This record gives sequence, C-alpha cells and structure tokens, in this order.
Amino acid sequence: MGNLTKLTGKKIQTVEELYFLYQTFIAESSLGLPLPEWAYDYFPYGSLFDGIVASYNISNFTPLSRRLNAGPMIRTMTDNMIAAQNPTAAPNTKAYLYSGHETNIAAMLHAFGVYKPHVPEYSSALIMDLQQIEKEYYVKLVYYRGIPPTIKELQIPGCDVLCPFDKYLDLIEDLIPSDEEMICDKRQTPSFSDTPYPAALQNILDNLIKRSVPYDSMER
Repeated sequence: MGNLTKLTGKKIQTVEELYFLYQTFIAESSLGLPLPEWAYDYFPYGSLFDGIVASYNISNFTPLSRRLNAGPMIRTMTDNMIAAQNPTAAPNTKAYLYSGHETNIAAMLHAFGVYKPHVPEYSSALIMDLQQIEKEYYVKLVYYRGIPPTIKELQIPGCDVLCPFDKYLDLIEDLIPSDEEMICDKRQTPSFSDTPYPAALQNILDNLIKRSVPYDSMER
C-alpha cells in the first residue's frame, strides 16, 4: 500500500481505498482513457487485484458473513420462486430484476460455493432460473459475465446443474437469514443492543489481506 500511496499521491491505507482505486482503473479503461504506465503493474492483475479478491474472500469467509452478505437477496429470490409454484396465488410476473454492485455478485457466487478469483464486470448478472419439467420444479444457476458477453451454467456443490427445488432448499438452508438478521444495524435488536460498533474491524481486514495468498498461486 505504501508504494501505491507514492504513485497516486493519495494515502492508500484501507481495503476500501484499494477497492476505489481498482474501480477507477476499470472505469477509465472501459472508456478508452489511457492509464499511467505504472498502473499496469497492479491492474488488471497484480497486487491490487489480489487485494480485491482477498477482500471478497475475507468478507464471505464464514457461514455468518455469507448469510448476511448474500442471504437477503437469496431469501428474496427464493421466496419469489416459492410463490411462483402456487398456481392460485402466483402473480403473472415472469422475471424479477435486481440491480446491485459487483460485490453483490461476488457475495452470491461465494454463498453458492462457485466463486473463482475474478472481479465481476459491468453488466454482469447472476440468474436464478426456475423451471418446471412435467410436475417437478428445478433451479438453474446461470452467470452472465457481461464482458465478454458469455453465459455459463453453474453447478451448486451437492446438486446437478438442474437442481431439484427441494434439494436446492436443503442446500441453502444455512444461507437464509432470520427476520432479525435482515435488520441492517443489529444494535437495534434486543439481542445485540449492547454490542459496540467494531471500530477495529477495518484494521483486522487490512492485516488479513496483507497476509493473504497471492492471486498467482490460486486457481484462475
């Protein structure tokens, strides 16, 4: 981080600052703007990229973090699929579209156990496709990469690509947050009312990233 501080003229000390620097490079390069020569030592692959991937890994490392990061969206999409299977109460809606950030895509890929080291591109999407074959329902997970515009079917560990809905529900049981966990600031709930804000959490995350495994040694 010290070298990036010298090169950018801005103090780079936190994961958030690494993230915004990387996203700045993505935005400028996508517009065809020239980047400084030194940027290519860090972007699109290099220690800056390694830091972003490590932050994804750390942010989604535990069952609890995966449930809190990706769980609310997975719960919402699953509720929609359950409702669609009720022929009397199901709405005529054929698709639900949700907008978010690449961090949301990475979190959901982590939660489903299918993340590979990369930074999701602009316009990428994770598609949960509910299919009815005869009288049975199935879920298919599809990843639209955005850039390049390719589509890849993903296989949730423990199931087939076309996953029976009941099996899917069993596999995601630990990913579904409770009503209390759906509240963003847990200190507003009785169980966490005396919990102080973890002000040192950012420093812990920074230190973990400094000790993380380089991208070159991970599966691409």
